[in-house]
Amino acid sequence: MESKGEKMYLYSAQTGGFYDPRVYGDAMPSDVCEVSVEEYTALLAAPEQGRVVMPDENGRPVISEAPVPTEKQLSAAERSWRDETLLKLCKVRDRHRDEQELFRQTTLAPEFFVELLIFIQQLRDWPQSNGFPDMNQRPLAPAWLAEHI
Repeated sequence: MESKGEKMYLYSAQTGGFYDPRVYGDAMPSDVCEVSVEEYTALLAAPEQGRVVMPDENGRPVISEAPVPTEKQLSAAERSWRDETLLKLCKVRDRHRDEQELFRQTTLAPEFFVELLIFIQQLRDWPQSNGFPDMNQRPLAPAWLAEHI
């Protein structure tokens, strides 16, 4: 869709998505409205500014403040972070145990291995702690660990 020689995009409040009519043709939601290139560019920059694009009462896209996450969303995000971190740590732990069982020199010094196990247990206990799900209250990894992950 062109207007005064300027390229236009289309926005659907129903899907929250943008559409280029040259790409989508007739395969677009029925509620699309025109958005200029300038509007489109500003709207795409919203997430980088910590904001979101939402439809207004007329279905036009506007930039809004991001909603404050719910306790449930924060808990889910922290559990996800914890689970991903545990997966990475298990690789380090397993390597150390394999090296021990093969009677090889271990990558980790014995005291580092103990610190690793303590950190793993702190992560397992994290969802039951008083500070959960405040990311500023996460268990702290030993400083040396970054070079092993």
